[in-house]
Amino acid sequence: MVATDELSAPTQLEGLWATGSAVLALGQDENGGDAIALWQISGGGKPTGAWVERQEQAFGDRETARRLLTCIERRALTAADLGTVDEALTKLTTAAGVDRGGRNWWDTHVFSLTEAFAELVGRRGSFEQTVAQTKESGRSVAALEWSRDFPTDNLPSTLTELRELARLGVPAGAPAVAEVLTIANVLRWVVELWGETEQVKGRRRYILEKHGPVEALPPSWQAALTSAGVNRLAL
Repeated sequence: MVATDELSAPTQLEGLWATGSAVLALGQDENGGDAIALWQISGGGKPTGAWVERQEQAFGDRETARRLLTCIERRALTAADLGTVDEALTKLTTAAGVDRGGRNWWDTHVFSLTEAFAELVGRRGSFEQTVAQTKESGRSVAALEWSRDFPTDNLPSTLTELRELARLGVPAGAPAVAEVLTIANVLRWVVELWGETEQVKGRRRYILEKHGPVEALPPSWQAALTSAGVNRLAL
């Protein structure tokens, strides 16, 4: 008989989410004008707010810039290319008249989609190693089973590669909107896979004891949320 070492009450991810994140894109709107698209994403990966503004207005009007900054302050930030975050927030912060204090206030709020996915794959690998070590100690334990397996080499390095790995289509819409929707869809996919991964701790006590309590999100993403959550802008 294979031991499952199940806990009496499976550990749940519910309730561990922080305020949420925000994704940014710079590109064209439906009329072909240069625009900034900004989406708020819940901790569970669901879109909760959306804004699209012409760059001329966003980066040239104080009130518009301040309004957009209020939508992303205290949130973890990401984009298809993290350089987009630096470019957009430098311009928004300047237009809003916010004192940067000689630094980029958002530096520790930013996380990478591909890094978060790599952390997910790494976490699964560490769990599998723990299972193998437990077997070597003489205990009879079952191998871990995932809805999908991912190789540890040749991990995706771009949003496009990650989207294709997730088997997600390209959303309809203007380029800027399609990009933020793609990011949002990928983030939700990562959240779902991460939840599947961490729930193992609720079924196998020896994994919980070795790796610690359930974590709501990949470490780099969670670190960005934690940092952003205590940084309120003077708006």
